Amino acid sequence: MAETDAGQPLFLTTSFYAPHPPLFAPKKYFDAYMTRELPPPAHGDWVKWDELSVKGDRNGHRVLLEGDTLRAAQAGYFGLIEHLDSQISPLVREFKARSEKAGRPWVIVVTADHGEMLGDHGYFRKCEPYEGSANIPFIICGAPALREDRQMIREWLHFEHAPCYSQAQAYHTLTDGHIKYIWRPLDGTEELFDLDEDSKEEHDLSKRASRGTTLEAWRTRLVKRLANRPEGFSKDGKLVPGRPYRALNEGAFPSELKTS
Repeated sequence: MAETDAGQPLFLTTSFYAPHPPLFAPKKYFDAYMTRELPPPAHGDWVKWDELSVKGDRNGHRVLLEGDTLRAAQAGYFGLIEHLDSQISPLVREFKARSEKAGRPWVIVVTADHGEMLGDHGYFRKCEPYEGSANIPFIICGAPALREDRQMIREWLHFEHAPCYSQAQAYHTLTDGHIKYIWRPLDGTEELFDLDEDSKEEHDLSKRASRGTTLEAWRTRLVKRLANRPEGFSKDGKLVPGRPYRALNEGAFPSELKTS
C-alpha cells in the first residue's frame, strides 16, 4: 500500500488462509482460549451419535469431538480468528487514513468462503449446509453510507455442494433466513429447521406432521429450482434421488467419487 502513489485510487485485495485447519494459533491466543468458558457444539437430536467415533471416519469429516480434544480445537480456531483480527486492524486503519488524506471515499468488504463445523452435530471441517459451515460473514463498511430502501431481492437462497469427502455429503439447500430445507440427492433424505426458534439446528422438523405443509412448500420450490438441471434431480413434479452427481474437480478426490 505504501508503494502506491497516494494520489491514485487503490483497489486492495487481501486473502488469508486462517482460520483453517491445522488449527495452530499463536501461543498467546491459544492459551487464552484454553482457559475460557467456550460454547458447546450444536448437538442435533437427529444425529446418530452412537455411530460416531473419537477417531473419526476415514475422511476425517465425521468425528466425535469432546473433552480436551474439543477444547484444543476450539482454542485453535477462535485463536486464529482473534489473531487475524489483530492483523487486519492496522491494514484497515492505514487504508482509511490514506483515502481520507486524499479526499477520496472508501469502501471495505470482508467475507469468507466457508465456516467450520468444529464438532457441531459430529462434523469437522466444511462442505455442509448447516450454520457452522454455511453461515459466513459479509460485512460492508464505507465512507459514503450504503443507503437503499428496504426491498426483497430474493425470497430465498439456493446453495448446493457436490460430493467431496463422501457421496452422502452432497446436498441442495433452500433458506430464507427463517426456515432451512435440506435435500440429500444420494438417498433423498430431507431435513427442515426453524432457524428463528432453533438457530443451532438441533431439531429436525421434517418428520413432524404439524410441519407437513411447510415441508411440502419448500420441497416444491426445490423441485422447480432443479427442473432443468442435466443431472435429472427433478422430474414429474418430484425430487429424484440417486442421480449421478459428479464432483467438479475429480482429480482431487478419492477414486470412488470419480465414477459417480
